Amino acid sequence: MLDFIVDAIIKPKVIGERLLAMEHMQHMGINDMVLFDRGYPAFWLFSKVRSRGAHFCARMNKGVWKVVDDFIATGLEEHIVNLKPGAQVVKQ
Repeated sequence: MLDFIVDAIIKPKVIGERLLAMEHMQHMGINDMVLFDRGYPAFWLFSKVRSRGAHFCARMNKGVWKVVDDFIATGLEEHIVNLKPGAQVVKQ
């Protein structure tokens, strides 16, 4: 049996979709799969998902993350990559 949680939060646009995503995480469980659209990818957000024992799949724009551009260059249709924070992300 599959369990689905549907949670909606409606707030002013100035709040930002990434911060609203954090509010949804209270419903996240171990081994859940979170799907992110292109506006969400941020290392801190991915890290938060993983710290809760969940997994994620994210659509990503070209030209933003080198690992994405490297993947596209392979011509593969799918691949799992390991993301490593850069010095600036670690500092934040």
